[in-house]
Amino acid sequence: MKLPGFLTVSTIVGTVVFSIVCSPLVVGKTPVVIEVNSTTLFAGEVKELSGLVVGMATLLGVGTGTGSLFLCLLVEAYRKRSALEERVEGLQSELACTLQEISDLTFSDSRLHSSQLDDFLSSGTAPMAMFSAESTYEVVES
Repeated sequence: MKLPGFLTVSTIVGTVVFSIVCSPLVVGKTPVVIEVNSTTLFAGEVKELSGLVVGMATLLGVGTGTGSLFLCLLVEAYRKRSALEERVEGLQSELACTLQEISDLTFSDSRLHSSQLDDFLSSGTAPMAMFSAESTYEVVES
């Protein structure tokens, strides 16, 4: 889902919450009495509370929309992370196979013996060590 899809979901969720919270305004002339501890805080009709209800609905709608946007982005990030982890695992296994192939191509003692390269085996050194810079060579003139 791309960002416009996330915004669409968030907008729909926020609009639904806004509509549900504003639904008491439809009743219009219903009397409302708000009492706290036997003290009357408000006595009047629902339409007189419309500013408070619309403000509360706006805050709840925006908060819910933002929360759903965050949740959608979080789910998408988790999906991308899972895909990247799978790709890394694939690359690691491919690297391991390549390293195994390289190690199979190196000279082993049995391959040197079967190729009649026993001189490399008798010294006990690696084949490339016999050609080091410290070696001395004699020139034979015929």
